[in-house]
Amino acid sequence: MALSLSEWDEKVGRHLHYIEAGAEMCARHVSQLIWRPQFETYTLDDLGHVERCLTMALAKVQKAQADYAEKQPDA
Repeated sequence: MALSLSEWDEKVGRHLHYIEAGAEMCARHVSQLIWRPQFETYTLDDLGHVERCLTMALAKVQKAQADYAEKQPDA
């Protein structure tokens, strides 16, 4: 299926922008974790969960990158 540039931007490009925006948002929010209170929190557990989510997301991005590199351009 051949796509025009505008169709590609709608069907694929916008998702790339969302992925990038999400990664940038994550980096900004992580930089705000500069205080540790004297009371117990679930922060370390939550960060572990976030790390697992990001690790899975990175693996999916890397697989998508490899799959995309293997695709032949549509005629």
